[in-house]
Amino acid sequence: KEISAYTQSKLDFIPWESRITSLDTMVNYEFPDSEQDELATILYSLSELESFHFNRPDSGLIYLELLIEYANKSMLLPKALYAKSLALDAQGDSVNSKSLKQRIMAEFPKTDYALAIVNADNSYTPVTTTSDQQLVNAEASWASDSIFALDKYREIIIGDTVSASSVKAAFFLAYQYDYNIIQPDSALKYYKWILKYHGESEQAKPSEKRLVFLNKILSDSTASNDH
Repeated sequence: KEISAYTQSKLDFIPWESRITSLDTMVNYEFPDSEQDELATILYSLSELESFHFNRPDSGLIYLELLIEYANKSMLLPKALYAKSLALDAQGDSVNSKSLKQRIMAEFPKTDYALAIVNADNSYTPVTTTSDQQLVNAEASWASDSIFALDKYREIIIGDTVSASSVKAAFFLAYQYDYNIIQPDSALKYYKWILKYHGESEQAKPSEKRLVFLNKILSDSTASNDH
C-alpha cells in the first residue's frame, strides 16, 4: 500500500518539480494560493512516506523544506513546520528546531501544533491571536475586494483551528466556493476542515449535509463520465 502511494505521489510531483526549477529563475514569484494546497499535499505525503515508512528521514526533510519554501500559504504549512522541528530535534539540531517552534507560536498560536509545543515544553508561552479582528477585517473587505478578502479568511483558518472566529471563517469560505464561486472541491475541503476541528459547532451539521451531497454529485458525475 505504501509503495503504491509513494509511486503515485512521485508521479504527481513530476510536473511540480519542473515548475519549481523554473520558479528559481524568477524574482518574487509564488505559486497561486489555489495551487499551493495541492503542492503541499503531495510534498507532505512524500515526506511522511520517506521518513516513517522507508526510514529515510533526510529525504523526508527535503520534501518538508520544499513545502515550507514553495507552499508557504498552504493549509499544511504549520503542520510542516512542526514536523520539521521534530525531525531536527531527532537530529540533535535544537537551535533550528527552536526557531521553527517559535515561528509556530508567533504565526499559528491557536493550532494543535502550538498546543503540543506548549504541553511538551512550558518555556513556550501561548500568544493571544487576533482572529476576531482578522474576521472583522475580512468581512469589511468583502464588498470592495473579494479576492483579497478570501485570502484573509484563509489566513484565519491556517493560523487558528480552535476559535469561534476560525469556524465562521471556514464556513464562509465553504459557502462561497459551494454556492457562488462553484468550486466543489474547494468547498469540500473547508466543510471537512469544519468537521475535523469543530465537529460540535453549529456549522458542523449543515457542513456534513453539504459534504454528503457534494460527494454524491461528484461521484455521480464521475460515474456518468465513465460510461
